[in-house]
Amino acid sequence: MSATTLLFGFMPLVAFVVIDSFAGIKSGVIAAVIFAVIEAAYTVFTFGSIDGITLGTLLLVGIFGFLSFKTQKSIYFKIQPVVLGLLMGGTLLVMQMIDKPLLVLMAQKYQYAVPEEIKTSLSNPIFIGILTKLSGILAFGFILHASAVAYAAFYLSKWWWLGIRGVGLYVMMGICMFWARFF
Repeated sequence: MSATTLLFGFMPLVAFVVIDSFAGIKSGVIAAVIFAVIEAAYTVFTFGSIDGITLGTLLLVGIFGFLSFKTQKSIYFKIQPVVLGLLMGGTLLVMQMIDKPLLVLMAQKYQYAVPEEIKTSLSNPIFIGILTKLSGILAFGFILHASAVAYAAFYLSKWWWLGIRGVGLYVMMGICMFWARFF
């Protein structure tokens, strides 16, 4: 995964907070929606189609952005990642419970888009075991992260919200990967 790919998920949030700080909520929402559309276009251009996560993110940014735009309240935009995190955590949890770990399914589906060493690892039962474990751990990680983002949305500044939502997501994922690998 390249730095560009990592930044795309974060750019609508940065655009919203920065533009909202200087030009108001309507401009911030418009900027966030534009960046979300660019992210979706990049996904289509890179992978040939739009995946469910990108499409869901785009729809949620649009819906919650519209609510914030109409009401002039940023809280609606700020709870969009909470809803997405709860949906992701719930989906990972359900898939884990029915013995179809989502990360394993995604790795197999998108194996053409991953580096060669990952492709080779997909035939290793130990690697599949780690992915299976990580899929379950991430379910709880997303739910905990969504809770932290909700707290930040209601009680902290937009800059703290941005940090917890953006950087906090990658920190949570790193902790989950470490936990799956070593525990």
